[in-house]
Amino acid sequence: MVKNTQYLKEEIMESHKFSKKMIKEGVLDYLKTTVKDMREENRLKNFSSFEKQIYFYQKGYDKTDKRLQQYINDFRYYYKAVYDQSVKNLKNKEILNFLTKHYYEDIKPNIDNPDMIFKAGGDPKLLFPNYNLITMSDLSSINRDLDNPAIHNESAEKKEKILYSAVVLDEYSRDKVLALMRLCVDVPDDWKRLANHMTIVFKEGLPEELKDDLNKDVTLTVKSIGVSDDAIAVGVEGYPSTKDTPHITLAIPPDGKPVNSNYIEDWRDVENEILLNGKVSEIRPTYS
Repeated sequence: MVKNTQYLKEEIMESHKFSKKMIKEGVLDYLKTTVKDMREENRLKNFSSFEKQIYFYQKGYDKTDKRLQQYINDFRYYYKAVYDQSVKNLKNKEILNFLTKHYYEDIKPNIDNPDMIFKAGGDPKLLFPNYNLITMSDLSSINRDLDNPAIHNESAEKKEKILYSAVVLDEYSRDKVLALMRLCVDVPDDWKRLANHMTIVFKEGLPEELKDDLNKDVTLTVKSIGVSDDAIAVGVEGYPSTKDTPHITLAIPPDGKPVNSNYIEDWRDVENEILLNGKVSEIRPTYS
C-alpha cells in the first residue's frame, strides 16, 4: 500500500529527529571519551616511569580479589623502602587491580599452592614482583618459588627508613604548649599549628646509647619561646637532642617549613615551669 503524503512527512521528520539524536549522542560520547583521555594524559604527566608500568599493566582489568585489599599499603611501603620508588600517584583501586591481575595471571598458574600467601604467617612481599621485572614489563615470565623469600633483592626490613627520632608529645601537652604560644605571641590566623615533637636525631634512629628508651615516656621542660618571621618554637630541656637549641616547632607560615625553627635567633625565657609529656619514638614514612 502506498503511504499517504502526511504520513511520509511525519516519518521523515521522525527520522530526522532520530538522526539528530544519534549525532548528538555520538558527539557527546566522543566528547566524553576525549575529556577522559585528556584527563588521563594530564594525570600521567605526574607519573614516574615505574608508576606508568604499573598503571598500564592493570588498565582495563576489572576483576578484583578483595583478599588482596589488605596488602595495598604494604605494596606502597615495600617499593618505597626497598627501591625508593613512590607510587603516590596510583589510586588504591589501581594497586588492587595490579595485585589481582598479577596474582591470577602471573603467580597462580605457575605454582602448586598459590593460596598459601593468604594463610597466617604468609609474607605479602611474595605478591610484589621485583622492581626490574616491572620496569621491563616482564611480569608474565615470573615462575616464582613462594617458599623462597630470596626472590627479592633485599628485604624491606633491611632498608626500612627512619625519617627522624623524636619525643612525640601527647595531646594534652600539645594543647598546653599551644595555649602558651597564644598567651605569648600574636600568631597570624593563617599560620599552621604544629607542636608535635622535639627532634632527637634527624634522618636517623635513636643513637645506640638511647636504643633502650624507645617507646619510653619522658618529661620535657619548657625553658624559652622563640619567634621569627618564619617560625615560632619553644626551647625545651629534659632529653638529649642533636639540635643546638632543642625545641618544639609550634607554628609556621602557610608556605613555611618546620626546619626554619632551627634559625630562630630571638629567644625569650619562660618564667613559669611548664612540663610536657611525650614518648621517645622513631618516625618512619607512612604510605596511603
